[in-house]
Amino acid sequence: MNRNIQFVTALHGNEYMPTLAIASLGLPQTIGNPKALAVGKRFIDADLNGVFGTHGEGYEYTRASELLQSIETSTPVIDFHTFSAESDPFAIFVDAHQFELAKKTGIKKLIYMKNNFKKGRALINHVTGVSVEVGTHTSPQSFEVTQQIVKNVLNENSMNHDVEIFEVYDTITQPGDYVNFQEYNNEFYPVLAGPNPYNFYGLKARRISSYDLPQ
Repeated sequence: MNRNIQFVTALHGNEYMPTLAIASLGLPQTIGNPKALAVGKRFIDADLNGVFGTHGEGYEYTRASELLQSIETSTPVIDFHTFSAESDPFAIFVDAHQFELAKKTGIKKLIYMKNNFKKGRALINHVTGVSVEVGTHTSPQSFEVTQQIVKNVLNENSMNHDVEIFEVYDTITQPGDYVNFQEYNNEFYPVLAGPNPYNFYGLKARRISSYDLPQ
């Protein structure tokens, strides 16, 4: 079994299901925002997963610096999240070289987000790894999906399952009747459409194949 993976949870303090799931397996993890997790809030002063590599005042800015110093840069990271929108789970990679790791999670929907809407300030813009959205904040599915992902990435066998790859290229700025991963008006596939903490209605994505990824 491959133990050469770092699990990061609760970069947002209201995303606690992955933390509980990994703890129940008795495996080590790095809790990104323990202070926000302790009080059940998304953050204390600023969105932690939007301040990596930046300078500012407040708890999350200090915590971002601490995390980047503590995470072993040569070891891949799986960063777990939950969401408020209705959607299938999906894995995000910002570097095409992390496609195989994203596939290793066993998640069928993979998001290539080279043009990250957080402008390079998310954790996976600064470490080697992928981010996984496992389900809604309080769903038992989020707990179960997290555990299955952990088992998949620790297993040395390759994953040969079929995947769907989407490339995010813009944000959704107009309200509409969006269903995640269902094509909207023959224009784009919505991702994270629905209730979310961001100042837009979701992300626009196009379908691609692994051959479209930069080599």
